[in-house]
Order: sequence, then structure tokens, then C-alpha cells
Amino acid sequence: MVCPSLDQSERQTIDDWKRVCENLNSIGELAMHSGLTFAYHNHNFEFSSLPDGVRPFDFLLAHTDDRFVKFELDVYWAKKGNVDPVAYLRAYQSRFRLMHLKDMATDGSFTEIGNGTLDFDEIMAASIAAGVRHFFVEQDYSSDPMRSIAKSIAYLQRYR
Repeated sequence: MVCPSLDQSERQTIDDWKRVCENLNSIGELAMHSGLTFAYHNHNFEFSSLPDGVRPFDFLLAHTDDRFVKFELDVYWAKKGNVDPVAYLRAYQSRFRLMHLKDMATDGSFTEIGNGTLDFDEIMAASIAAGVRHFFVEQDYSSDPMRSIAKSIAYLQRYR
């Protein structure tokens, strides 16, 4: 079970993020007791610092319980937020169980995996070392979705 995003009104201040963490921990604990795993999916806004200098994604990692809250790292949005997704995978190996794989074109737009600027050799190696269990190919926009998914899957075949 994944929390896919937060409404902008719920994530303005550090107090908002404290409430988010409390809610995520509560939901995650309930999910665990029901035999489910709960995760949070990032976008780029979690990597922008709040006025007090706190980066929300770091706050989430520090203030959610590892037993209850895992993360679904979206490598495109991490890169769009000017952070290295591989560094997070290496630093917080127990937290990431799901990955959204998508690539970033040189102009910052979405492109097929292997056609952009992200280093998927490093991403995949770090993901596997971190214990990521599920990978989802996602491309938010494409003029030809069937061609795009075929191209991304063909590229990812090298990691089988």
C-alpha cells in the first residue's frame, strides 16, 4: 500500500511534516498488523528545503518508523529535486522496497529508460544492494506509450 503524494496544503511547514510523519507511522503500523507493507512515494517537492533549511525527504526518513514505513523511490523525481537517488539508496538501505524507474531527458522532460541522463547501471546496482523488491517502469508522458514501454523494457532486460 503506497501513499502516492501529499496535497500542497498539507506540507507547508515543519509542523505539517511532523503531522505527516505521525500519520504515516500510524497508517504503517495498522498496515503491518493487517499483513501489509506501507510505503511513501516521493516527488521533487520533498527535496526542496523548507524555510528553516530542513529537507522534507530527510525529515520523513528520520521521523518515520522503519518497521512501519518504507519508501518507493522515484528516481526521476529525486533527480528533478537535484539529489542523487543512488546516494539515498546507499544511505538508507533498509527503507526502500519499491522503485519507480523512469529517465530524464537532457531538457528535464520524461524519456524512455536508457535514453536519458540517469545512470541506471548505478541505480540498479544500488537498488539490488538495498533490497528493493519491486520495480515499476513509469513514464508520465509519451506521445507513443506502447513504443515507450517496449523501449524501456528492452533496455532493462540487461539487468535480469
